[in-house]
Amino acid sequence: MGYYDENHENDQDSKENGHQSRETHARGGWFLSGFIGAIVGMVCLLIFAPILSDLGVFPYQVSTGAQNTNNVGNTTFNRQMNVNVTTSVTEAVDKVSPAVIAVINLQKANFFDNKYTESGIGSGIIYKKDNQYSYIVTNNHVVPARKS
Repeated sequence: MGYYDENHENDQDSKENGHQSRETHARGGWFLSGFIGAIVGMVCLLIFAPILSDLGVFPYQVSTGAQNTNNVGNTTFNRQMNVNVTTSVTEAVDKVSPAVIAVINLQKANFFDNKYTESGIGSGIIYKKDNQYSYIVTNNHVVPARKS
């Protein structure tokens, strides 16, 4: 037994008489209006894309496929851009990038084989070189501590 309000009997009567509730009509209306909106948006894009391309709004050329044999009115735009990609960040990356290395942790698969499996991978930074040794800083998940 459940909770029923005064509209429950009316809902049962309308379902028995073949009437659908307002909720199913509302869902269908939202889908239909969204679908029509998507179609209208695509048509507008197809119509206005060549116009906006001719005005220079798009960074690329859009053509309609029609060949224009009349060259009067065709304007070619040449754009020269000077892009300076050298900043203090790029200079710092260039300076420290030789110290960044890949770290692969290999451990023996079992006691009897001489095979190794990869148990961790990541990156590290060389912070000190001492004669034949290099000291590397990396995260714990790359080279976990050994269990005794």
